[in-house]
Amino acid sequence: MADIRRRQDAGEIASDLDPALFLLAIMVAIMGAIAAPITLPQVARRMGIDPSAPKFEARYAEEVKRLIRAQWAETLVDGAPEGPDGAYLSHPPTRRASG
Repeated sequence: MADIRRRQDAGEIASDLDPALFLLAIMVAIMGAIAAPITLPQVARRMGIDPSAPKFEARYAEEVKRLIRAQWAETLVDGAPEGPDGAYLSHPPTRRASG
């Protein structure tokens, strides 16, 4: 959240947005983008996209990664590590409490 607040102070994100709700909305948008071809295949087909095509999954995954990197990566990850392919992980690995 600190990064979102910093960006609000810098004028990069509107200052009247609640940082937590803003982040939640972006995450929902991304999750919706990822799930859309599966949950709404008829919409994809109307756009000339066949979600059952053999190469669709890889092509679509690359496009979603590019979209995230281009638009929201710094806001979403706020310190999260990158995965082995250079893509940001959706959340940092869970740490177990000691004790």
